Amino acid sequence: MDRVTSADGTEIAWQARGTGPALVIVVGAFCDSSSTRELADLLDSDFTVYEYDRRGRGKSGDVGSYSTEKEAQDLAALVSAVGEEDGPFVYGHSSGGIVAMEAAAGGIPMRGIVAYEPPFTSLDGERNDDVLRAVEGALAADDPDGAATAFLRGSGAPAEVVEMMARSAGWAHMRAFAPTLAYELRLCNGGVVPAHRFTAIQTRLAVLWGGNSPAWASAAAEAVTRVVPGSQSHEVPGQNHAVEHEPIARILRSTFLG
Repeated sequence: MDRVTSADGTEIAWQARGTGPALVIVVGAFCDSSSTRELADLLDSDFTVYEYDRRGRGKSGDVGSYSTEKEAQDLAALVSAVGEEDGPFVYGHSSGGIVAMEAAAGGIPMRGIVAYEPPFTSLDGERNDDVLRAVEGALAADDPDGAATAFLRGSGAPAEVVEMMARSAGWAHMRAFAPTLAYELRLCNGGVVPAHRFTAIQTRLAVLWGGNSPAWASAAAEAVTRVVPGSQSHEVPGQNHAVEHEPIARILRSTFLG
């Protein structure tokens, strides 16, 4: 993987493949660049696909204390490395969509953004940081299992499902992401859309939600489109938060390439 240096000195690892206009994929929780291989396989005949490890995961570093601004600066550094005058297309899943929108709000050039289910989960507009406090408490106690469990339960996973996951072979991989789970929650802004920042977004934006997802997903899409000028929201029938790669690949091709 290649590397680019973010504004605070953090090394961000990335790789590119394919031909065509640049498309950057920004992952969500419990994911790194290895998580997007199947999606990139479906896109690399139409796009030059850029996959990267967000700070604190995979082969990327993590310098100093965390902030949403630093995540946006990481993406800005990669956009600069892409080198296209109008910027790349960007697809962000879950909190990755928030990273893309935060970067666009800061004026980072992008040709267009598709954000799938940015987790602004507050249906009443009231900020809630209970899950963040629980995750940060577990991390302060050096309890990555507790942090991952608190995050999953706070995200709506039933206790019995989380217990089953914790006994699975994949749990070790998931718990490795524990230090970054507080980052995800800070991006979510207590579940409330940061309207005062997002009104500055001038990039073409489509916000998607799955037809089988909980009510917050469509509400979040509508809340974002109310504050971002010219943005649109669309349902992806039959999908939930763990959206399948093929329908997303079709949407990205039709949205970005017409």
